[in-house]
Amino acid sequence: MYRESFTADGWFRTGDTGIVDDDGYLRLTGRIKDLIIRGGVNISPVEIENALAGHPQIARIAVIGSPDDRLGERICAVIEPRGTAPEFAELLDWLADNGVPRRLWPESVRVIDGMPETPAGKIRKNILREMITEEIA
Repeated sequence: MYRESFTADGWFRTGDTGIVDDDGYLRLTGRIKDLIIRGGVNISPVEIENALAGHPQIARIAVIGSPDDRLGERICAVIEPRGTAPEFAELLDWLADNGVPRRLWPESVRVIDGMPETPAGKIRKNILREMITEEIA
């Protein structure tokens, strides 16, 4: 198990995900172990977030599970837009063009003005989940 924590070239896998901004700074955006459980299938949001993070109209992205009575959770993309928010269909086209399998496409999108974050700058997905749950209730 310990050896699996390292990449082939010796880097330690912390479980954190991030992006490098235009100025070369690393911004931590989440954890690999965040899972969405839809219909008994575990879905990692990492591939979806990484693809959507490259969209020119998205400043920050978090993909979370949105409560669903039938499937348990559905994939929800929460975006902080850069300027005008992209349309849902545009995001799906972006994912298709970037090779993200259809089974990983978000089923809903929420647009917010700013992401809740920790003092270290990580997106607080637990708060996003609470916000989505309150919207649905």
